[in-house]
Amino acid sequence: AMHRVSGNLKRSYLAVQERLGDIAANSQEALSGVLVLQAYAKTDGEQRRFDRPGEAYLGAADAMVGNRTKLSLLMGLSNGLGLLLLL
Repeated sequence: AMHRVSGNLKRSYLAVQERLGDIAANSQEALSGVLVLQAYAKTDGEQRRFDRPGEAYLGAADAMVGNRTKLSLLMGLSNGLGLLLLL
């Protein structure tokens, strides 16, 4: 079970890193000048396109937190069972 959860944690971590990369790329594009000039005339579609990577990042980060929590609980459980076996 720990191996599966740690694998999920690794996949979640990689997904978070990918979403951060998306945010960085989107931010770089926004700061490149083209979107700065158009900032005053931003349409709803452009705003949604800008928001999408941030929302994806939050979803991936939430999944990673869930996987970290599961791994932590499993480790605590296995430590407790190990101690119980020693007694």
